[in-house]
Amino acid sequence: MPSGYPTNPKEAAKELRAAGATPLSDFEGVKKRWKSRCNICKSVIYPRLAEIRNGHRPCNFCAKKVAAETRRVPEAQAVREMKSKGQEPLDPYPGAGRPWRSKCAQCGRINSPRLASIRSGRQGCLSCANRGKGMVNAKSAWRVMVKQGEVRPLCQYPGNNKPWRSRCLKCAAEVTPTYSSVASGRRGCKYCGAKRSAATRTTPESVAREILIAGGATPLEPFVGTKTPWKSRCNACSAVIYPQLENVRQGAGPCKHCAKYGFNYRNPAVIYLLHHKTEDAYKVGVAGVGTGRIEMLVNLGWRVLATRRTRTGSKAAKIENSVLAQLISSGAKPNAIPKSRMPRGGHTETFRKGTLTVTTIIRTFNSAGK
Repeated sequence: MPSGYPTNPKEAAKELRAAGATPLSDFEGVKKRWKSRCNICKSVIYPRLAEIRNGHRPCNFCAKKVAAETRRVPEAQAVREMKSKGQEPLDPYPGAGRPWRSKCAQCGRINSPRLASIRSGRQGCLSCANRGKGMVNAKSAWRVMVKQGEVRPLCQYPGNNKPWRSRCLKCAAEVTPTYSSVASGRRGCKYCGAKRSAATRTTPESVAREILIAGGATPLEPFVGTKTPWKSRCNACSAVIYPQLENVRQGAGPCKHCAKYGFNYRNPAVIYLLHHKTEDAYKVGVAGVGTGRIEMLVNLGWRVLATRRTRTGSKAAKIENSVLAQLISSGAKPNAIPKSRMPRGGHTETFRKGTLTVTTIIRTFNSAGK
């Protein structure tokens, strides 16, 4: 991948300040820890400029705080979930992982369950959950399994804490829950329980849209998931983009064209074709004009076979992908050099010629995208 980022100390200091921190020592390199002070919480921190350029916040404490706020369940929703489990909250919502003083609607006892435990299937009231830990009436146990656990037992009641072979009434899977776990509020079917648990962790679309819009883009299609590319339009340059909400939530910009770090997709670029004699490998890549990327690779033993200039980085990236696709489909062998032997990046664009000739490789490189 393209690199060659500037490491001028003054430019580095500007990037650090723009990210929200003030340098307290001299800049030593993009991968070196840099003593700084967070502009928000005033803590002394040691971020790396390389990580900031990849979208990370300089202060881990503030980054976790922002991430926690985006995942926080609205209080109204939390109250509804507690009431659905027979618990009446008595205090303001403290957070999913903290004890929440509540009153059991069944026995009237005051408890302090956690919303996270309620969501995982546990009963809010320990007193009610612990009731009947010994043997119970077989007919009563059967009714509890069917009504609360949503499973139908396939054999006689074996006891409170022994696996009871049953069939799920929803997905028809054969499962073995214990009566005690179902009576305490857990699901009878582990497969359906896992699906429900995953559904409660899904970011609501309304919240996802707010995060993306705040990041600088407008959604163009329904939200699917935090790690799924989401078709959107950049509010700054109007380009159609496909950011992942997970990256936007962590502070990375949604638009690669407007990014102030890394390869610039708007500026003029160079596509290059190289050969490494020792490795017996070829490489296609793109770089910004004047970044020194090609010169750096030449110093590492690569020889330039051909280059092409384009008006924008976006055009160069499309040609690069086209060249690699044509060569691989014609017989070239991809991923010729492992990542461990290319510390400056770009191993995924290497290949061996396979059945192709050097002339064919150069001809394909020069004609792709025309």
